[in-house]
Amino acid sequence: MAYLPGCFAVALPGKRAGLNARAHNLLSLAGLADRMVEAPDARTVQRLIGTPVNWEEVNARLAAIRAEAEAYLDAEIAAARRQITQRGTL
Repeated sequence: MAYLPGCFAVALPGKRAGLNARAHNLLSLAGLADRMVEAPDARTVQRLIGTPVNWEEVNARLAAIRAEAEAYLDAEIAAARRQITQRGTL
């Protein structure tokens, strides 16, 4: 397994804090939700930087999500094509 230096994400403050839910969701999908820092302090940031990320695992999770999305899109496109063919229009 390849472990590379750690990374972290800092939550947005103030008016932009509403975007944090999306960032947290994306990090969760990648298995990195614990790396989101709500109120950054030096100790937390240093701990996260010092904690390696298993990028192979992250990439495997993302590949699975990508494959699921592609399968969904392929199925929807196939269904739309069948509908068009049944109607006899393009």
